[in-house]
Amino acid sequence: MSENETSSLRKYLVISVNSLAYFMLAYLFIILLINLVSMGMAKIFYDVSSTMTPNGFDIDQTNFKWSLEPVVLIFFIGVMVAMLFGIWFQMIYINTRKGGGHLKLFFMWSYMIAYTIFFGDMVFGAYFNYMPGAFFNYMGFPIPLRVVIGIGGLVMLFVVGWMSAKNVVISLNIYLRKASISLIRPFVTAQLLIPFVVGNVIIYFLKSPLQAKFQYVDTLVLLTMVVMIAGVIFAIDKQQSVKFTRHHDSFRVRWVPVLISVAAMVAYVLVFNTRL
Repeated sequence: MSENETSSLRKYLVISVNSLAYFMLAYLFIILLINLVSMGMAKIFYDVSSTMTPNGFDIDQTNFKWSLEPVVLIFFIGVMVAMLFGIWFQMIYINTRKGGGHLKLFFMWSYMIAYTIFFGDMVFGAYFNYMPGAFFNYMGFPIPLRVVIGIGGLVMLFVVGWMSAKNVVISLNIYLRKASISLIRPFVTAQLLIPFVVGNVIIYFLKSPLQAKFQYVDTLVLLTMVVMIAGVIFAIDKQQSVKFTRHHDSFRVRWVPVLISVAAMVAYVLVFNTRL
């Protein structure tokens, strides 16, 4: 391997490690937000206890009488709150993306993950009794309408990815003084695709004790981000070279967020079976 190839590999590795740390932090924040809001709705409005699991939460009361109101409050409000946070974080990122700080990656990943979970839940909820799927089942949505909802969710994921291409490219100003056309695709791969793949592997093993209980739907929902990433990559071909305000390129691992993400994963494992 030549010196230039070694240098490029090191740069890609630095970008991926830093981005992976924020991917994990963003995912854990969004998923805990959804679970805690849903569990809170059950406890506050119906005095029903629930137990947090790696894949979500379980309602402890087996003889609870379901109606439209608890179905919406317990299985839909949490996802809606996450979506609202996603919109808010997207606005924060757009307002801060020109800065060279790494923290903005948390907001970028958070809004992308929030959109993924919202629309991914729509996709799989159309076919499984999962989150909004409980609402679809209760309302007796016919199969043709469910198919439309599922396809619509996938289309929206692609659209969000398409519209996020500029956000992702500008995130490279953390490292580069200029993102030339030849560098955009490989660096975006390191910033976006590799952390997504590695992050999903980590999340799979974090949730592995109970994966089959929910028919792997929780994992499949997050994997729908592939559609969003496809939208980003497809739109990248339309991007032009971008000059940033940095005076020189700088590539180094940010160990603080890396260590915080590891601590957050350990904490996430420890709150398994937390009862509310």
